[in-house]
Amino acid sequence: MCCNTYNIQYTQGEKPSLVLKIKNTDGTEVALSTIYNNCNLQVRKKSGSTLILERASYAFAGGQITIVFPPIAATPGRYQYDIDLTRTSDGGIETIIRGQFIVIPQITIPAP
Repeated sequence: MCCNTYNIQYTQGEKPSLVLKIKNTDGTEVALSTIYNNCNLQVRKKSGSTLILERASYAFAGGQITIVFPPIAATPGRYQYDIDLTRTSDGGIETIIRGQFIVIPQITIPAP
Protein backbone atom coordinates (compact mmCIF):
# COMPACT_ATOMS: atom_id res chain seq x y z
CA MET A 1 0.00 0.00 0.00
CA CYS A 2 1.47 3.35 -0.91
CA CYS A 3 1.46 6.36 1.34
CA ASN A 4 -0.78 9.24 0.28
CA THR A 5 -0.69 12.81 1.56
CA TYR A 6 -3.79 14.43 3.06
CA ASN A 7 -3.84 17.61 5.13
CA ILE A 8 -6.26 17.73 8.08
CA GLN A 9 -7.64 20.96 9.53
CA TYR A 10 -9.54 21.25 12.84
CA THR A 11 -10.54 24.03 15.20
CA GLN A 12 -8.96 24.12 18.68
CA GLY A 13 -11.33 22.57 21.26
CA GLU A 14 -13.14 20.32 18.74
CA LYS A 15 -13.46 16.57 19.29
CA PRO A 16 -12.98 15.54 15.66
CA SER A 17 -13.22 12.25 13.86
CA LEU A 18 -11.73 11.17 10.57
CA VAL A 19 -13.17 8.57 8.21
CA LEU A 20 -10.90 7.01 5.58
CA LYS A 21 -11.97 4.61 2.84
CA ILE A 22 -9.10 2.36 1.76
CA LYS A 23 -9.24 0.79 -1.71
CA ASN A 24 -7.06 -1.53 -3.74
CA THR A 25 -5.59 -0.27 -7.00
CA ASP A 26 -8.53 -1.91 -8.86
CA GLY A 27 -11.00 0.19 -6.83
CA THR A 28 -12.28 -2.57 -4.54
CA GLU A 29 -12.36 -2.02 -0.78
CA VAL A 30 -9.55 -3.49 1.33
CA ALA A 31 -10.91 -5.91 3.96
CA LEU A 32 -9.10 -4.04 6.72
CA SER A 33 -10.10 -6.12 9.76
CA THR A 34 -8.84 -9.34 8.13
CA ILE A 35 -5.45 -7.84 7.24
CA TYR A 36 -4.75 -5.39 10.09
CA ASN A 37 -5.23 -5.53 13.86
CA ASN A 38 -4.19 -2.03 14.93
CA CYS A 39 -4.33 1.58 13.80
CA ASN A 40 -2.03 4.24 15.22
CA LEU A 41 -2.05 7.98 14.54
CA GLN A 42 0.24 10.53 16.16
CA VAL A 43 0.58 14.29 15.71
CA ARG A 44 3.90 16.03 16.36
CA LYS A 45 5.50 19.38 15.48
CA LYS A 46 8.16 17.41 13.58
CA SER A 47 9.49 13.87 13.50
CA GLY A 48 10.84 12.85 16.91
CA SER A 49 9.41 15.85 18.78
CA THR A 50 6.96 15.78 21.70
CA LEU A 51 3.66 14.01 21.08
CA ILE A 52 0.86 16.59 20.65
CA LEU A 53 -2.12 14.30 20.00
CA GLU A 54 -2.91 10.68 19.28
CA ARG A 55 -6.06 8.89 18.32
CA ALA A 56 -8.43 8.01 21.11
CA SER A 57 -10.17 5.13 19.34
CA TYR A 58 -10.61 3.55 15.94
CA ALA A 59 -12.89 1.07 14.20
CA PHE A 60 -12.48 -0.96 11.02
CA ALA A 61 -15.63 -1.59 8.94
CA GLY A 62 -15.03 -3.21 5.57
CA GLY A 63 -12.67 -0.85 3.73
CA GLN A 64 -13.25 2.04 6.11
CA ILE A 65 -11.38 3.27 9.20
CA THR A 66 -13.04 5.70 11.60
CA ILE A 67 -10.61 7.46 13.95
CA VAL A 68 -11.87 9.53 16.89
CA PHE A 69 -9.60 12.05 18.62
CA PRO A 70 -9.79 13.57 22.09
CA PRO A 71 -10.66 17.29 22.14
CA ILE A 72 -7.84 19.25 20.50
CA ALA A 73 -6.12 21.42 23.11
CA ALA A 74 -2.94 21.93 21.09
CA THR A 75 -1.69 25.44 20.41
CA PRO A 76 -2.93 26.62 17.01
CA GLY A 77 -0.38 25.94 14.30
CA ARG A 78 0.90 23.42 11.78
CA TYR A 79 1.92 19.94 12.84
CA GLN A 80 2.79 16.67 11.08
CA TYR A 81 0.91 13.36 11.36
CA ASP A 82 0.84 9.88 9.91
CA ILE A 83 -1.42 6.87 10.22
CA ASP A 84 0.13 3.42 10.58
CA LEU A 85 -1.67 0.08 10.30
CA THR A 86 -0.23 -3.09 11.86
CA ARG A 87 -0.53 -6.30 9.81
CA THR A 88 -2.07 -9.24 11.67
CA SER A 89 0.06 -11.80 9.80
CA ASP A 90 3.55 -10.61 10.72
CA GLY A 91 3.26 -7.47 12.88
CA GLY A 92 4.68 -5.32 10.10
CA ILE A 93 3.68 -1.67 9.98
CA GLU A 94 2.41 0.18 6.91
CA THR A 95 2.06 3.95 6.80
CA ILE A 96 -1.07 4.59 4.75
CA ILE A 97 -1.39 8.36 4.90
CA ARG A 98 0.47 11.39 6.22
CA GLY A 99 0.42 15.14 5.97
CA GLN A 100 -0.07 18.37 7.87
CA PHE A 101 -2.39 18.55 10.87
CA ILE A 102 -3.50 22.16 11.10
CA VAL A 103 -5.06 23.46 14.34
CA ILE A 104 -7.07 26.66 13.86
CA PRO A 105 -7.66 28.95 16.86
CA GLN A 106 -11.14 28.96 18.33
CA ILE A 107 -12.72 32.41 17.89
CA THR A 108 -15.86 32.19 20.04
CA ILE A 109 -15.13 31.52 23.70
CA PRO A 110 -17.99 30.32 25.91
CA ALA A 111 -19.12 32.88 28.51
CA PRO A 112 -18.21 32.05 32.14
